[in-house]
Amino acid sequence: MISQRTIAAALGLTQASVSNSLNGSGRTSVQMAETVIDYACTHGYTGPISAYGSRPGAKSSTPSRLPVQVAGGVVSRATFEWMIEALDWAGTDAFSGHGTRKAMA
Repeated sequence: MISQRTIAAALGLTQASVSNSLNGSGRTSVQMAETVIDYACTHGYTGPISAYGSRPGAKSSTPSRLPVQVAGGVVSRATFEWMIEALDWAGTDAFSGHGTRKAMA
């Protein structure tokens, strides 16, 4: 298990910035929070992680930005959503003619 101090040292941040990013509190940018959360999840951080900008008891109107656990490991939410869209396209006939030669009339 890694600590918040270890994450802070690896990313060149303060421990307070890492704590704020993991807890969804304080003045942290979305980009920094996602970077910290991605690093924490991929390196075995087991402490609590809250969604960016979340408050206890509040319902978010935006989808979660937390990383997603998939069979190959942990991926960002954006990558996961892209994978879902790619799989949806694969189920259609959009790719059926790819790589096949058609006779010219």
